[in-house]
Amino acid sequence: MSDQNVWNYAQLKNLIILTKDSDFYTRCLLSNNPVKVVHFQFGNFTINQLHIFFEKNWRSIIEMIDKSTLVVVNELEVQAIL
Repeated sequence: MSDQNVWNYAQLKNLIILTKDSDFYTRCLLSNNPVKVVHFQFGNFTINQLHIFFEKNWRSIIEMIDKSTLVVVNELEVQAIL
C-alpha cells in the first residue's frame, strides 16, 4: 500500500500508524485532520533488543498515545509532539 492508502485506511478505521518512516511524522505535523502516529526513531534492533525495549517502554508509549496525536519514540525517551 502507498503511504496515502495507509493514511486513508487509518483515518477510515480510526487506527494508529506505528512506523519508522519519517513521511508519516511529517504528514501528521502538516495535516489538518491527522491520524495518530507513533514514530520510532532508532536503528535496527535484534528481536531480543526490541523485546527488552518494549518491555521497558510500552506503558509510556500507550499513555502518550492516549494523550496526543503524534508520539516520537527513540532509545532515550518517549515524547508527545502533538
